[in-house]
Amino acid sequence: MSQATCSVCTGTLVQTSPSTWECRTPDCVGGVQRFTCGFCRAPSFSLRKRSCINPDCRTHGLVREPCPTCNNFSVVTLDGISFCINRGCPAVAGSIGTCPICQTKSLIRTARYTVCVKSTCATLLKPVAFTSITTSPKPVAAPDKPAALAQKVTDRIAKPAASASPDPPSGNAAPDRTPAGPNGTATSKSDEAKPSTQTADDLDPWGMTRGIDLATIPQGPSASPSSPVPPPAAPVPPQTSPVPPIIAPAPPLLPPVPESAPASLATVPAPPVPVEPAPAGWGRPVVLPDQPPAPWPPVTPAQSVVSPAPSPAAPVVDQVASPRPADRLPDAPAPPPPGIAPAPPATPDPSAPEKPDLAAELRRAATASDIEHAWEFLLRTVLANDEQELAPIVLVFGLAGSGKSTYLTMLGEILTHGAGKYHFPYPGVAVRSLHVDTLVDEHLGPATPAELRARLRRRIRDLCFDFAEKNYNEFLVNGAWVPATVRETGGEAAHSFFLLSELIQGGAVLGRIVTIETSGEDFQEVLRRLGTTRNADELESPLHRVLYRLVDAATGIAVLLDPGSHDNDQQYSGLLRIIKEEIEPRAAHALAKTVDARLAAGVKAGAAATEPGATATFAAAVLDETERKRREELAARERRALAEQLREAQSSLAATASSHQALAAFAARHGPFMAEIEQLARTSVPELAAQADSLFAEHGRNAGSWIRFYQALLKHLANREAFEKILDLRVEVAMGRSREAGGLVKRILDEQGLPDTGQITEQFLARWKGRPTGRRFERLRHLALVVTKSDRHPIVYPPSDYPKFKLPMCWTHLAALEAYLGLLGGGMRYYNATAIGYAVQRGHQYGPGPGNSFTPVNIVEPLLDVLLAEAV
Repeated sequence: MSQATCSVCTGTLVQTSPSTWECRTPDCVGGVQRFTCGFCRAPSFSLRKRSCINPDCRTHGLVREPCPTCNNFSVVTLDGISFCINRGCPAVAGSIGTCPICQTKSLIRTARYTVCVKSTCATLLKPVAFTSITTSPKPVAAPDKPAALAQKVTDRIAKPAASASPDPPSGNAAPDRTPAGPNGTATSKSDEAKPSTQTADDLDPWGMTRGIDLATIPQGPSASPSSPVPPPAAPVPPQTSPVPPIIAPAPPLLPPVPESAPASLATVPAPPVPVEPAPAGWGRPVVLPDQPPAPWPPVTPAQSVVSPAPSPAAPVVDQVASPRPADRLPDAPAPPPPGIAPAPPATPDPSAPEKPDLAAELRRAATASDIEHAWEFLLRTVLANDEQELAPIVLVFGLAGSGKSTYLTMLGEILTHGAGKYHFPYPGVAVRSLHVDTLVDEHLGPATPAELRARLRRRIRDLCFDFAEKNYNEFLVNGAWVPATVRETGGEAAHSFFLLSELIQGGAVLGRIVTIETSGEDFQEVLRRLGTTRNADELESPLHRVLYRLVDAATGIAVLLDPGSHDNDQQYSGLLRIIKEEIEPRAAHALAKTVDARLAAGVKAGAAATEPGATATFAAAVLDETERKRREELAARERRALAEQLREAQSSLAATASSHQALAAFAARHGPFMAEIEQLARTSVPELAAQADSLFAEHGRNAGSWIRFYQALLKHLANREAFEKILDLRVEVAMGRSREAGGLVKRILDEQGLPDTGQITEQFLARWKGRPTGRRFERLRHLALVVTKSDRHPIVYPPSDYPKFKLPMCWTHLAALEAYLGLLGGGMRYYNATAIGYAVQRGHQYGPGPGNSFTPVNIVEPLLDVLLAEAV
């Protein structure tokens, strides 16, 4: 009999069938009955909560109701629409398509949006509005007869093969042809004017609405006003996508559906699903914030590229750290050549991940910008290892006037020369170039068009030996500050670009620096939109979309503060408030897991003994009154819940037949409640246990004996006196656990040196218990406030007091934020920094002094401190 550990109470789970488990802790908040979750593959689906209670599962807290069609716990509700996520369910058989991110048959189309249900997909259960097919209604011709339709298909397939020469390049197309259609074949103008009917496979390469007829979408440039307009065809009612009905919960109760389950699990038993142990030292799985940008325009088959070399296994950072295995990037195979219909993609084997054809991905579409292509390239190469695992990212965030360009210049200068020239408290750490040209050639191959290579090189530069060396020799040593970065305008000049460097220690790669150089105004726009937008695709500017994804995917953020600005408090208080609200559920789950583990292990808070006459004081009387009110409120809630559970159990038991199958269905639904009541009843009514023992001794432990025992138990509970006694015991147990949890919360905060703000209490845990952990800032664990220009402005020491005196609005969020980050394994850091040590006044302006007098302070520390913390 297999055993596992409960993710809630850390008790023992015992496997009772291939897909069912039982928790041996009777009062576990997750209930006794568990099933194997189809997403995280752990025995963590709680029948009581109808959701996965594994905090590391990407569907943690998402309620799944039983589907009346496939009899599985697979009905979810997103944005007011309920639908089944079992790909084998007949109700969704006609709405399955291919996800453009994970390239598997896992995209389900609902009435308003599409969602992917693949557990390893970056966009798991993220509603995506319809954007691939948006056109005004067109007249639709009557369907062709089978013979004519077969001839048309044969002609279409034969067209590309009949052509002896490749298609003319874009802009020089022959006068009788239009640009290629969605499947890569060119269409004539005469054919374009004819209304026809095509399937979604012809129109949408993702196969989102396979088998549904849609009106033809016009391809190529629109016809001129003088072009003859053909008479409209006979009106045919337009075919629309079938709208899945809103599914209400139904009585059939079976284990939650695995991702590749059969069409009906009501009669086919599910095979045992092995639970994969998490690697040691691993954190939470990471979801990339949004769908990656569409890559470069398609090229002719002659321009095919070779597969890239394996990605280096070194860890990465946008300011460094070793990779964590759960942070996975989505893989997408290269598209088919023009003129060939896309084949249905096979589900990738997770045990042997394939390397993506990066060059083909970057050339697949023509709508994304250079900066988005550079971000996608870095995601697949520098920010990932051979298994496409995303490394931690530390982002340098600074608004206009914070000195971000000078800061990055001195960062590269200090890393280049190290302790030989500057204060560098990291012995053995050195920097080496990644050689951008070699990096591009290695991963794109020699057959990649030169234009694509040039665009990538324009957006990716070496931090130390290119950017920092150039700016240091051109500006700083000549007594001038590095000029502010020009805002991106969308022209040919690349004012925003990524900066790379690699750190080594003892000959081994310690990490990689990947940061972005852009204007403070662009950061300010992204900062403003963070509070109003939850999806990067809603932003108009490609640069803003990249910055949004960087902030959302960051493991740490170093915020540069200009002490001369009077808008810091107003600008950053919104960012800190959003981060605090988004990571609060994660912190609560982490704390609850620690508290539950200690409670299960018997660690008690230990209350001080109350001496006789202590309640005579006014303070003690106030505390007693508060405790009494809490008990009354808890008793009222428990009374309603107990009465409702009693009615449901009585109704279900009355309809239960004397068979093991019917009894199993009753136990699956009401087992946790009956176990709790039986335990309380045996404590308060000892004779009930004797009656049960005699009943089982006389009739044996068969279905009839169990049903008679349950009937006697519920009948006893229906008595008012017994009901009140059970209620008192239930309230007392809840109050005791609440007092113990409250004491443990304060003890845990003291042990970890975290501030006790009065907000993190047992009520804080109860508010977030069983609720989802949010979908933004899922990786954030470190935050640093760096006050720059401390050589020209009065400093506040220690720097942790700077927000208290200078940022009162931010200070209201920082205390709780520091505690939340500490519970997640990270923390808050504060620095007073200066890029050159001191400035020299020349006329009415300050500038850098001689180069040999530079004494930078706290330039590399905000980044390398996070690196070392992540490495530990």
